[in-house]
Amino acid sequence: MHLLATLPSAGAAALLLLSAPCAHASIVAYDFSATVSELTYYAHTSPSGPGPGVSLGSSDYAGALVSKGDQVRGHFFYDTELGQFLGAPPAQPGAESALYGGPGYANTMAGVDYSIGNGGVRFKSVDTPVVSVINNPHVDVVHIVALTRDGQSGLGQEVGIDFIDMRHIAFNSIALPGEIKASDYSIMGVYNSFTYASRDDSLYVGMKIDSLTPSIPGPGPGPTPPVPEPESYAMLLAGLGLLGVLARRRAGAARA
Repeated sequence: MHLLATLPSAGAAALLLLSAPCAHASIVAYDFSATVSELTYYAHTSPSGPGPGVSLGSSDYAGALVSKGDQVRGHFFYDTELGQFLGAPPAQPGAESALYGGPGYANTMAGVDYSIGNGGVRFKSVDTPVVSVINNPHVDVVHIVALTRDGQSGLGQEVGIDFIDMRHIAFNSIALPGEIKASDYSIMGVYNSFTYASRDDSLYVGMKIDSLTPSIPGPGPGPTPPVPEPESYAMLLAGLGLLGVLARRRAGAARA
């Protein structure tokens, strides 16, 4: 009877081992829809410097036509187990901000993937993403920033997703939040800055997030599950074997 009593536990352990490769990270992921609300062109080559930007109704600077009012669909994710960014000292108790990410997390634990319009501009982060969290008496902020560059055209892009709460209710620490609740934030937006290496000008596209939907990490540069160790496979097979024994004994008891 003792063996039979332990069989369900062994089976549960086997199932846990089977799912373990996907459970190593705590991924927060959302699909979003947004609307292009701002287009600003900056001509850095003007005699007086960048100066004030010029507001536009539409532009093909990014390689495809982008206009105010265009609909945007995208996806973002991050891992709440991200280490603090190696380029900055760890946040101290009482600190008001922290950076998460670093070179080891490129294309793995945070990312942004979106497109504007029907077959228009598409962005997918490829370089090291950084997630920053700010918590002070005045504002709460979750900011994801990522970069990409097209080696052929020389077009470089910076994209950022901002969740800003001026009411100071979104969270009470500088740890990465386990969820993003739209109702907690007074401002939710995406921005994309386009710059060509051969030109001293740029285009800024601002997008207002209209809705968030919880999602799985893909599509996009999601985390790659680790390969189980041989010992894990052995324990998994042993657990599944015990489940087989239990099933056969139950079947025999039923026939008797």
